Amino acid sequence: MQQQDRPEASQIVWLTPVDLHIEGQGHRILRGPCDALCYLVHEWSSIHGLYYERAKQSCIEALHHTRCAEEARRDVLSAVEHSADQTSH
Repeated sequence: MQQQDRPEASQIVWLTPVDLHIEGQGHRILRGPCDALCYLVHEWSSIHGLYYERAKQSCIEALHHTRCAEEARRDVLSAVEHSADQTSH
């Protein structure tokens, strides 16, 4: 794919959005890596760690077209799952 054929970062969307229901934060729908990165940086809970960092980095790479956007989606879902595990202990 040539440079001019690539979608702009904000136009990269996932095949299936990530639908979040976070206790105390309400409902969020993340449609792609741009939404997810904004959520991770500005609204994520105070629990950070390997899965959070991996999700953040995957979203950045997807926005720079160096990683598949669907891989970033999987990493975001993993971060959400592991965050829920940490808060339930």
